[in-house]
Amino acid sequence: MSTRPGDDRKRSSRFIIPASIFLVALAVRLAYLRGISSSPAFGVPIVDSSTYCDVGRRIAGGELDPRLFWQSFFYPLYLALVFLSGGSILAAKVVQLVLGAATAVIAYRLGTAVFNEKTGLMAAAMVALSGPLIFFEAELLATGWEAFWGVAVVLLLVLASRGGNQAHYLFAGVSGGMSVLTRATFLPFFVLASAWLLYLTWKRGDPVAGKISRTALLVFPFLALILAAASLSYKATGHFSPIPKSASINLYIGNNPDAERTLAIRPGSEWRDLTREPDRLGIHTDAGHRKYFMDRYREYLVTQPWPFVKGLLGKTVQFVSSRELPRNIDLYTARKYSAVMSLLSWKWKGFGFPFGIILPLAVIGMAVNFRKVPPPMIIFLAAYPMSIILVFVSSMYRTAVIPVISVAAGAGLLALFESARAKNRKILAPVAAIILVTAAISTIPGPFAAEKNDYDAELHACVGYELGKMNRLEEAAAQLSHAIELDPDYATARRMLGNVLNQQGKPQEALPHFEAALSADPGSYLARYYLGMTLLRLGRREEATGHLRSALAGASAAGEGQLAAVIGKILQDSGGNE
Repeated sequence: MSTRPGDDRKRSSRFIIPASIFLVALAVRLAYLRGISSSPAFGVPIVDSSTYCDVGRRIAGGELDPRLFWQSFFYPLYLALVFLSGGSILAAKVVQLVLGAATAVIAYRLGTAVFNEKTGLMAAAMVALSGPLIFFEAELLATGWEAFWGVAVVLLLVLASRGGNQAHYLFAGVSGGMSVLTRATFLPFFVLASAWLLYLTWKRGDPVAGKISRTALLVFPFLALILAAASLSYKATGHFSPIPKSASINLYIGNNPDAERTLAIRPGSEWRDLTREPDRLGIHTDAGHRKYFMDRYREYLVTQPWPFVKGLLGKTVQFVSSRELPRNIDLYTARKYSAVMSLLSWKWKGFGFPFGIILPLAVIGMAVNFRKVPPPMIIFLAAYPMSIILVFVSSMYRTAVIPVISVAAGAGLLALFESARAKNRKILAPVAAIILVTAAISTIPGPFAAEKNDYDAELHACVGYELGKMNRLEEAAAQLSHAIELDPDYATARRMLGNVLNQQGKPQEALPHFEAALSADPGSYLARYYLGMTLLRLGRREEATGHLRSALAGASAAGEGQLAAVIGKILQDSGGNE
């Protein structure tokens, strides 16, 4: 039986278009990777990435590291798999960039399934050229995986709801479980969307056996993954939960009377002091730590409901901001190392590209096509942002919505083109109003607290810290010196540089850095401790004793019993307790 030429062209396009999207998206990502390789942090994981790598290597070596359960479980396990197979940090990044190219293809598929092929192509282009997505996919962070799971789960739920086969239910359940283990904020979305899908499934006139089968295929893989993670957590920490330990402290950080200060806490001694608050009160278990911060969050919610609501409104404004709000890393610092990122992501005064364009288009797309938008997509674009807003907002967490919101933006762009071509003023007037209002809300507010830190200086300081841990002291000193050039009052960088110089046998050069660190942060018992030790090495015993006594009092008050014992022993040996 012969086939018609039109059928051949359709089959060919089904392969050529997704393949072309994938290759373009991958080419852009690899071009970015080549440029960003000049960044000092490219081969030196910092902050969360450093922890992920360390935990991944330990797991690859057969050790169940309890830190696996500090943050979401999936990503360290992914890195462990890469390391176990002989891969490197670079290999892990390349895999994530390939995943990002696949995410663009899935966005195309979702746009085509929900609207039409033109919308799918526009959505794919937005994802393929998304600066925030590309930036995070090239970092050792879970964000790229979150974006992938998000759009994949939405697509699978949509296909399943349209009479899809059992495979759609099965893969939706697996992907839903993986999404929650990658970022716990997926849980409300997946529970609500699954409940809707099961309601639809049982409402149909299909045989009961088929309904039971589909329900089991959706629910059992999800529960199996969640319960397996909870059991592993119990084995390592004594706490049975698929939710990471950091969830409770993050909830508190974003919801307390002094949230602007807690959100501004940087990596280092201040962060350590916050996380060890329960220990100073005699609470040392994993479950106890979780309960302590959850209790503080609930107390704030109950005793100060109006400030809590105002905080949520403020975080909602932050979520829709056109700018990319930093957390421990800043997208905009990557622009100095990459021409690709300079083109694909930038900000001018209050306006940020590309989110400042995508958001108004998405609002238009949802407004014009609301009846066409399937419930899983609506639930995702409502529940996932609210899960982030309930905690705190940063670009690292918001980026996961980009593939799905790009589908809505593609529909909005197409509606805008069609209305302009038809000169339909009834549509163009409200569309213009939507653009102006959305642009104002996403551009005028700010700068927010997260935008006020010097992330360029912090990048070099964090790299210097990690290089110091590797005993690459000359490189560490160079990075920390550069951080201080950028921010002379950077107390943590001063203190770390002083430590590196002491390790190099240069206490005289280290001394002014510890003095500057103490001047910038007079309450730092660590700065006093290191200053005292340096003075002791220089033979200035009387001055050293005064600083060490102050450091002992500070360490004791902060619940740093081990450090206090060390300082006490030093004072005793040096005669400082006489």
